[in-house]
Amino acid sequence: MMKAKPGLIGKAVFTIALIVFLCSFSVIICRLIDSYRSDRLYRSIRNAHDAYDLMLDREKNEILYDTFFFSPSAQMRDNIQKLLDEGKYEEAEKLAQAQRIAKEMREAELRRQKLAIVSSLKRTNGDFVGWISIEDTNVSYPVVQGRDNSYYLDHDVNRRRSSHGSIFMDFRDDVSDISGPEGCNIVIYGHMMRDGSMFHDVNLYKDRRFFDEHPIITLEIFPNTYTFRVFSTYVTSPDFDYIQTNFPSKNEFTGFLNEIKRRSRFSSGASLNTGDTVLTLSTCGYEFDNARIAVHAKLIK
Repeated sequence: MMKAKPGLIGKAVFTIALIVFLCSFSVIICRLIDSYRSDRLYRSIRNAHDAYDLMLDREKNEILYDTFFFSPSAQMRDNIQKLLDEGKYEEAEKLAQAQRIAKEMREAELRRQKLAIVSSLKRTNGDFVGWISIEDTNVSYPVVQGRDNSYYLDHDVNRRRSSHGSIFMDFRDDVSDISGPEGCNIVIYGHMMRDGSMFHDVNLYKDRRFFDEHPIITLEIFPNTYTFRVFSTYVTSPDFDYIQTNFPSKNEFTGFLNEIKRRSRFSSGASLNTGDTVLTLSTCGYEFDNARIAVHAKLIK
């Protein structure tokens, strides 16, 4: 039997190593490109959404100018008070009415602009159902809802393949009446990406201080905005059906509420009943194989 020459073995090993290196390098490059595209896509959508919220915040802080007199709202109040002090009640009422009309016009304009943003997202993807955000985190994303819970695991909101996927609602959920009298479990999924995007920051709820200081999750199902308060978080396996959305009886829903509250790492002191709407955030964890991080919040308004 002929022995292979040392030179040929060395070349073979080098060739195999080179192929492995090039394959690994190409995978890394593809992931970086995918991460860049995902970040650019969601950043552009977020900027449009946040522009509206910025205007809304300015409304709340009374920075907007009165339509008729081009003076700050605070100055307008001073003018009204001055008329009242002078006994000119009719003029003061007219001025106050003008201010109310101006504010109503501005609010209507803000609603129109928000509707334009929503309509644009709907035209891009008819599966768009809302927006989720958590203060002081990167969680500020459009929410879509597909025909199953698989498609948006690897497709972005433009229906283009992406390892980042989308933030998506369980296809079994019906959000037409979130605040209705019957309790329900609204489940929203997202990948915990190592680049800090998507539902990566849901992992922060494992920290007691973060859990206590960031209890509010905002879910917009246009034209309504819903506020949820976090009451439970834990790591689990898929063996526990924390993503159950349909409950045949109130007793079964009560058992579900008691269990997700019992499993929590931290106590929130929240009281739950069968009329509550629960929001569940679900993402992958790295504590063990097939681990899941669950965060549950209760609708408060």
